[in-house]
Amino acid sequence: MNIKNTLAGAFLMLSTFGIYAQKVNIKKGDIFVDDVKCLTVDGSPINFSYFNLEDEELFILKYIDDEKNGSYYCKVTFLE
Repeated sequence: MNIKNTLAGAFLMLSTFGIYAQKVNIKKGDIFVDDVKCLTVDGSPINFSYFNLEDEELFILKYIDDEKNGSYYCKVTFLE
């Protein structure tokens, strides 16, 4: 009985997350949250710059291949 209650509670919690989720779409370099344009993105497949609606650069994502350690990682630079 305890497992059934736990599973029922977990299912109820997970089913309510969809109600409060935001809808995010990216179309042709524009980022929409709940169908409202909030950011634009521009760059190459390994370097992205994100801009606000006033065309000010907010942050940069750069994917780096570390040949020394054989790993990949993402460097995020926030701008003022």
